Amino acid sequence: MNLPIYTRAILILIISFAYFYVTPIGYSKTFKIATLAPDNSYWLEKLREGTRKIELQTNGRVKFKFYPGGVMGEDKSIYRKIRVGQLHGAIVTNGSLARTFPDIQLYSLLMKFSDLNEVDYIRKKMDKKLIEGLSKSSVIPMGFAEMVLPTLCLNTK
Repeated sequence: MNLPIYTRAILILIISFAYFYVTPIGYSKTFKIATLAPDNSYWLEKLREGTRKIELQTNGRVKFKFYPGGVMGEDKSIYRKIRVGQLHGAIVTNGSLARTFPDIQLYSLLMKFSDLNEVDYIRKKMDKKLIEGLSKSSVIPMGFAEMVLPTLCLNTK
């Protein structure tokens, strides 16, 4: 199946999230994820598509509930809800992470690339450094989705 790079990145984020919290047999878990992405948007449809596959593969032991369109509030209140355990994670843009880790703004700069090979080259060099920096600033990123870079963040407690 030949999916666009950003679609594959979203599915990798979802699968990484599910496997980050491996559940024993007989135990089930519903992950509550907030996002500012509107309901029925392309992003949310792809997220739901990926999570349906995870639910099937885990016989319904791992489920996801999305809170789209900012119903859980803006970024600041979402992060607070993650810290207190009301949410398990969020899909956010890199700009919202700039308060805790300003270097993430690197991917917000206007960059010109000749082709996707140049994008991949930069991402190979920078993603790991940015993920490490975010991790040190109390955000556990599960990865970035192409150059739009929404990030799935987890509560580590």
